[in-house]
Amino acid sequence: MKKTVALCLVLVMAMLLVACGSKTGNNDSKKDTDSLVEATRQNDDIGATDESVNNSSTVTDETDASTGTDDNSGTDDKVDAGSADLYSEFKAGTAKAKFTGAGERSSYLDLSSCLEVGESYTVDELVAAIETVDPYLKTDLNGYITYKDIDCGSDGIPELLMMASFGDEFSINIVFKEIDGELRICYDQDSWSRCYTEVSDTGYITTSGSSGASVHDYEEAFIDADGNYVFLYGFTENMTLFGDFYAFNADNESVAIPTEGLDIEHICIMDYYFEPDYQDRTHYYYCIEIDDDFSEVEWDEDYKGDEELVNRFSEAGVELYTKSEVLKMVEEKRAEYGLEFKYV
Repeated sequence: MKKTVALCLVLVMAMLLVACGSKTGNNDSKKDTDSLVEATRQNDDIGATDESVNNSSTVTDETDASTGTDDNSGTDDKVDAGSADLYSEFKAGTAKAKFTGAGERSSYLDLSSCLEVGESYTVDELVAAIETVDPYLKTDLNGYITYKDIDCGSDGIPELLMMASFGDEFSINIVFKEIDGELRICYDQDSWSRCYTEVSDTGYITTSGSSGASVHDYEEAFIDADGNYVFLYGFTENMTLFGDFYAFNADNESVAIPTEGLDIEHICIMDYYFEPDYQDRTHYYYCIEIDDDFSEVEWDEDYKGDEELVNRFSEAGVELYTKSEVLKMVEEKRAEYGLEFKYV
């Protein structure tokens, strides 16, 4: 009898050990699974810079951790997880973006010449179209497609910025936004050797470049919270005037202003405008004096330029403004959108 009881006790203890070992194993397995899920979630939130192949396109994700939208706990209700899902699907090549023709600012990689308004495209279809934009240009995808989450209008709702290089000279910025459950292209602008465009984390756009050694260009614009492209202003800086200077009169007609006999090496004509389309612009000109190092000479608020230069502008039907008058226009334009502008 004692042997029987002892045997039973041994069997019971063995069963308990097996059960405990099984339970411990299950807990370890669950911990491993939870850790993997958490690591995956964190990696999705961070949008790490791991390189992955998206069909025929190489993709790099540079999304900032602060703009991750997968974990919505404690965040603003306006942040739509659906937007993040659409952006992820587009990057993976499984979702399409509609081309509306809005915010078209490209010069060489002109999307309107290779896409149909109202049609939607995957990232690979978009790349393939850009590669054929001009048969005379080498515009094959060159290098990585880089993505970045941005927040146009700083409203907490993310947009997606795509940056890609084509050929040896060209690159393009494209901004996508989820609107009414679909992905739309709301802005695109290219860069090349004489023009560079940059889009900030809040959708603010600056473009700078040159049309020659002594002619420089600059523009500012932004994309608002609704995905609309808003042009602010631009200017062309014309230094060391050689030959006739061509300006636009009140009727937007180009007229020649002779520079013979003027101190052209120390004259700079600034041409400001507030319309994105060059065919519909009103031009505001002012003159500044520059030294031998091309630095601006101190100016006063009433200065319009050399008297002879002012007369030649007047004879051509073109008005010259003071620097203060034009920069005041820029200040007022920016103030319309709550933007500050300070100048010396």
